[in-house]
Amino acid sequence: MKNKSTSRKNQKVKCVLFIIVLLALLLNTSLIFSQNYASYNHSNNNKNLSIIPKEFKLYDIIVNIDNSRSLKFDIPNQTSAIITITDENGNIVKNYLFENIYSGSYEIKFGTDNLSPGNYKITLVAGDNTQSILFSSI
Repeated sequence: MKNKSTSRKNQKVKCVLFIIVLLALLLNTSLIFSQNYASYNHSNNNKNLSIIPKEFKLYDIIVNIDNSRSLKFDIPNQTSAIITITDENGNIVKNYLFENIYSGSYEIKFGTDNLSPGNYKITLVAGDNTQSILFSSI
């Protein structure tokens, strides 16, 4: 029973994410970031094919000296991607949307000043791939 409800919830999340990506494509938006977006780094200039990631991966959160957080992820193929941060109740707190992201390694730095203390889930959806991690804000 729990697997069916989890599966339905995952299907709903994927549907909502698909709609968001579709709306962004229709609005011809290249990047949409929520408030508190600090920086975005792409470490692959596509000139050296040996540094193109071979697999889709979402890494654990890194806590920076200034108490902000960094999220690293690898994208092996050019695609659209969305990163969603949700709270314990499943409410969307922040979205990062990449309309056309190239293969490579990425890092997003975001502040946690507006996050209430609690547990959060970060979900990365890129193409047919989905991966989630959990983190806590104090």
